[in-house]
Amino acid sequence: MNLIEFFGRLHPVMVHLPIGILLLALTLDGVEWKNPKFQSPLNIQFILWIGSGAAIFSVLSGYALSQNGDYPIDQLEQHKRLGYITSIFFLFYAAVRNWMVSKRIGHLTLTLCGILLLITTGHKGGSLTHGEGYLYALVEPNKDQKNSTATLTDEEVKSIEDAGWVIAPIAAGDGKLRIVGFNIEGSAQQALKQLSNFPDHIEELKLSYASITNADLQSIRSLTALKKIWLDHTRASDSCIALLLELEKLNYINLTSTSVTESGIIQLKQKKPRITIYPAL
Repeated sequence: MNLIEFFGRLHPVMVHLPIGILLLALTLDGVEWKNPKFQSPLNIQFILWIGSGAAIFSVLSGYALSQNGDYPIDQLEQHKRLGYITSIFFLFYAAVRNWMVSKRIGHLTLTLCGILLLITTGHKGGSLTHGEGYLYALVEPNKDQKNSTATLTDEEVKSIEDAGWVIAPIAAGDGKLRIVGFNIEGSAQQALKQLSNFPDHIEELKLSYASITNADLQSIRSLTALKKIWLDHTRASDSCIALLLELEKLNYINLTSTSVTESGIIQLKQKKPRITIYPAL
């Protein structure tokens, strides 16, 4: 068993612990700021120390999880930076909290900053797994629904799901699909051919651990909107490099645990210098 990978996979489970603890501390602090005579039955500074410790554990597990290259690099880096900032902020908060209570403006500023950081960091984390429009798409649901159904009908979406593909929510306003996995045991060859019926709609395609070969990948040649593809833990090799180079919009490839050689990765980098590739050389 890969212990680092196992530790990383604890992140989605454990990340909610520091959020809950720190929100409790911030809520009690807000009540105390509003009513200075309020006497909390709990030691708020102690709760902050516990929550900060849990946040550091969450950041470490998140860092371990990020090493598998499973997530879009730009969004991942934003979430990581916010995680580091949030954990450091709450360590500082816990250290100065009792001294800051007597300073009304400073006390309020710390509390509001803590709430803002938790919300923003959580939103960026949710966007990694549920799509960029996961939270704010709810503000204009009718608009998003119109944009998505105008380019792909419910029947077409269902046909993709029936073929075994797992679809993430459509990103707000662009009508593109994020294919995040294949849930039918066996080869994805026929399912890949089915995706070629929707060349303008597939923007992200995750084939991790799928039973596919270089020959199977020929079906993705028509996916002109494809920007990100995960081929990790598949039988892809250098023979697929020419095909990947044909995809003009492609800017992210995960080739972890494949037969693609260093020479193949260098070829990709030379022809597409701005592309992000895992594993990086």
